[in-house]
Amino acid sequence: MSGRDAAVVELVHATVSGLRADLGRRSLADSILDACGRLGYGSDEEPGRSRPASWANVLKFVRIADEFERISPGDAGAFLEYLKVRETHMKRERQGSIADRRTGAVRIMSVHSAKGLEFPVVAFADLAHKAHGRSGPSIVFKERGVPTLAMKLPAGDTGKRFTTPSFERLAAAQDEMGEEEAKRLFYVACTRAEEALIMCGTAALDKPPGASTALDRLRRALAADPEAQGLPNTTVTIVRPDGDLVSADGGAPAERRETLPAGSADGAECGPLLARAKATARVASGRESIPPPAELSFTALAQYEACPYRFYAQRVLGVGAVVLPGQGGPLDLGNAVHAALRVRALLGEVDGVRLNAIARRHGLDDAASTRLRDAVDSFAATSLAGRAAAAGASHAEAPFMVRVGSGTLVGSLDLLFHEGATAVVVDYKTGVSDLSEELARERYERQAQCYALAAMATGATRTEVHFVEVERGARTTSFAFGSDDVAAAGREIAGLFARMESGEFGRRNAFEPHICGDCPVSGSLCPVTPPSRGAASADRTPRRCPPPARS
Repeated sequence: MSGRDAAVVELVHATVSGLRADLGRRSLADSILDACGRLGYGSDEEPGRSRPASWANVLKFVRIADEFERISPGDAGAFLEYLKVRETHMKRERQGSIADRRTGAVRIMSVHSAKGLEFPVVAFADLAHKAHGRSGPSIVFKERGVPTLAMKLPAGDTGKRFTTPSFERLAAAQDEMGEEEAKRLFYVACTRAEEALIMCGTAALDKPPGASTALDRLRRALAADPEAQGLPNTTVTIVRPDGDLVSADGGAPAERRETLPAGSADGAECGPLLARAKATARVASGRESIPPPAELSFTALAQYEACPYRFYAQRVLGVGAVVLPGQGGPLDLGNAVHAALRVRALLGEVDGVRLNAIARRHGLDDAASTRLRDAVDSFAATSLAGRAAAAGASHAEAPFMVRVGSGTLVGSLDLLFHEGATAVVVDYKTGVSDLSEELARERYERQAQCYALAAMATGATRTEVHFVEVERGARTTSFAFGSDDVAAAGREIAGLFARMESGEFGRRNAFEPHICGDCPVSGSLCPVTPPSRGAASADRTPRRCPPPARS
């Protein structure tokens, strides 16, 4: 064997020997993860050593091992036999999911598809769903491993059929097996949640629970023993369709209820049963408005000024588009340019080695890498770069937080340096736009005001803000602010925070492509749609939007 192959064999041998030594003293799941750690599988230190899909399957395998140990005292050999049985008698296991959990996407799947996966929050919907009943005239069922056939027999010429004792026996056995399978699926669904589990279903609470749905089983469990107060360490609240929280006996609103009797309320249909640990925060009664964010960046303020309703949908309700890793496009180049110019501000220059490393880190191809070098060289040739170097101490990507009225303005300054009592802010702009100088000045004005507020907080009496388009020949749009100018800008921005706090989230009058084109709520929560998608609501006047309820 070559040196590398011999080293790999030695590592595998040492790993297996270590696992054997710990046999019986640690769980199967921990043993698998320990082996992966020893072998370097899943490590970020060697890119390409394990692909995301492969590592997702390993984690799914670990969860299957953990589930096996919960139901069986078997060892590793028994687990291997269990896997063979699964492969032979069950549906082929699906590949592990590689969806990035940072995207904020809501995944919709069956309980079967969720096996082996875990999520911070799981919503288990339609607990009152009933399985389709048996309608066929025959049953094929395995008894003690032997397939058995039972049929309903014709009853003369009437077209009807009557059941035989064998049919009834197999039907009862099949129902029992179906009940057990339903319980297993219910367990699987509930154990997918890491932090919060939401179970939803409707029931007439004046009727006793049946025996055919997950909600029936849940209600029986909650009311099985009044002395035991339902499920241990669990509180239950019944939510009516009107959103009010009521106690189980139909009385006054209740924040908590320990048990849910089988027959209660006044026969009204009820919504979700909210079960939660006693240690969690109380269930709020009534309706609460969702406050706007207390801390906002310039980007968020600009979005509010462009369309308050879109701001409300995205920044308050959290409705937004999904951005998957590796799909940044122009953002990747912009981030690379900012990273390179930050290095230049810290070290005075950016050599080719560092530029290449930055390009690789951001996944840039050859064309984008060339654009990166040109952008850095373009700024390096400006008088601002010389002024920053002459000023001595400069701050790159300087974070700031400034209280303005009832809100807080947050963000970072690409480059900040001081010339006496004057604070100089430089903001790098990437991309090649067709904005005229006049339109560029209009677009950057609010951003310049925000940066001036932050810069003046450093003790300066005057501020310059320069926007440098590094891919357009370093064209620069400049603003100058004195103390009075900054005070006026602060009042304007404080007014925006006040409007948000008072609930002013009106819609636009009509569809604007540059604002509404990629809006995630256009045509759904917001009736303003492009003409090609049909007529929108006739009432398009901006109006105060009542915040939604949160119960």
